[in-house]
Amino acid sequence: MRFFKYSFPIAVLVGTLAWIMIGNSYEEVAYDMRVYITIGAAIFSGLLSSVLFRKEKEEQIDEKK
Repeated sequence: MRFFKYSFPIAVLVGTLAWIMIGNSYEEVAYDMRVYITIGAAIFSGLLSSVLFRKEKEEQIDEKK
């Protein structure tokens, strides 16, 4: 569930920004390559954010002792 909290919104944001930036600045790039670049950027940023925002498991303290 943590993936949907941080990684998915970041991937969508990066994908949207990549699509807009490629469309505005690099019109000579073919449409299918724009799609591949955008999907690659979204997947890479999603994986990177899931690694960076990974929650460390807290040590569980035994209250019975």
